[in-house]
Amino acid sequence: MAESSWTHTSLPRRFVSLALAIDRHLPGFVDANTGPAGWKQRAEAGPAPDLTQLAAEAPELLDEASTSDSLEELRRRVLIAQLRAAAALLRRLSGEPMTFSQEVESLYEHTPQWTDESLFEEHHHRLNALLPGRGPLAERIVSFKQTLSVPAEKLPDVIGRILPRLQSATRGLFPLPPDEAVELSFVTGQPWSAFNAFMGRRRSRVEIGVDWPQLLPDLADLVAHEAYPGHHTEQTLREVAWIDARGWDEGRLILLNSPLSVISEGLAMRALSIVMDESEWKSWHRDEIFPAAGLAALDPEVAWGFHVAGQFLFRSLGNAAFLLLDQAASHEEAISYLRRHRLVDEAAARRSLEFILNPLVRGYVFNYWVGSELIGPLLQPRSQAPRAFGRLLLFPQTPSQVLNRRAELVVGS
Repeated sequence: MAESSWTHTSLPRRFVSLALAIDRHLPGFVDANTGPAGWKQRAEAGPAPDLTQLAAEAPELLDEASTSDSLEELRRRVLIAQLRAAAALLRRLSGEPMTFSQEVESLYEHTPQWTDESLFEEHHHRLNALLPGRGPLAERIVSFKQTLSVPAEKLPDVIGRILPRLQSATRGLFPLPPDEAVELSFVTGQPWSAFNAFMGRRRSRVEIGVDWPQLLPDLADLVAHEAYPGHHTEQTLREVAWIDARGWDEGRLILLNSPLSVISEGLAMRALSIVMDESEWKSWHRDEIFPAAGLAALDPEVAWGFHVAGQFLFRSLGNAAFLLLDQAASHEEAISYLRRHRLVDEAAARRSLEFILNPLVRGYVFNYWVGSELIGPLLQPRSQAPRAFGRLLLFPQTPSQVLNRRAELVVGS
């Protein structure tokens, strides 16, 4: 991209400068930056801009975006949503008092909700039926996870079998360019089990945390989430359609703390279901994936049920976030809560706390299931799901926009 394609005084260019300045105060706020090297170099030159100055600049840019008639409507909406969240984040960083719920609402356009613990218990009952035996359920679950954990040395082979299958299925549904690609990187010392780093030019690096237990029934979902047809597919399609074709160069910044993240995570959570159904998953894993991992005798019915229950019990992290950040519970109380409701050992519960307490992503954890539930009705009936999913991949949306779309469907039915 030639920087001469837009002026330094334009609204999109000033948004980029603001976002990169915020990243100086909260590293990681800019989740990906595929713009020219000069963007980062100028942003990092000299001392970080004063927070007070940034906090005053953000609402000014927001007001300008709200009244601008010089930008296409979708582009303007995306800028407004991100500027609104950036202004709220700057208020928090400047010390403005906010409750935990207010913080999440201002950044992500949804109100975080406590998950009824009876729902966790329902999944506990299902797991108990899947894994009958003596001793507490939590101990049986932890023991079973040890048998499902793929050793680090086998991960490249197993994921190397999963990735091309999902890539091929995704290319059959969505117009991915022929030069797109994902590279795998196996890393240690991260507070997450997997991460998509979009590098631009249709390329992503998917990092897999090898010091996290990577459970065999979860790996296809992980690859779908991060790559095909999840985050990599989303960013690649948008790069082609909006950045390269229309010059929306501010899209070269992907912001973590933004309402757009909610729908992005919802898409990633639903990604696997778009390219295969439950029966396809079971037969594929029985015939290829389980044998490749040395677990040919694993019952696909048990593995699938275990995966589905684990996906739901992940929501216990939201309740733990409420305990820590809203109700002033101790770390030990939150760890005990996660062990009881997520059915994990102490080490896994402590790793979850690292994620919850990270100032960059506190509150972000709700986005996974909130986004999934928001887009779910748009993906019905199943025969229409790929088309609806493809539109959501291509067109950036906020939670309020998706809710409006759902309301339109109800009125029009």
